[in-house]
Amino acid sequence: MSEYIDVVLCRHSALDRLVPFEAPAWSRLKEGDSVKVVGGIMGHEVVEVVKCITIQKDSEELDFILTIIDPPLPLRRVLSKLRFEPFEYEEEKDNE
Repeated sequence: MSEYIDVVLCRHSALDRLVPFEAPAWSRLKEGDSVKVVGGIMGHEVVEVVKCITIQKDSEELDFILTIIDPPLPLRRVLSKLRFEPFEYEEEKDNE
């Protein structure tokens, strides 16, 4: 049985280019999501998702994508999706 992964293309502000990361298959990440990824020497980083593609791990399509982008292998991983929740203050609750 073939194993699938999500290849997540992210905008990396420090490098000013798209960088691919690996996420679990069918992670439901979409354009504009902020995610925490395994970084290089700087530790974990937060980047913005540009595109997420579910693909077979050992496929020619994946090889083609990686040949064009030429990232360091193995792909670094997406650790989590960031969810920004607004703060609620007691004063605001009292005014409702």
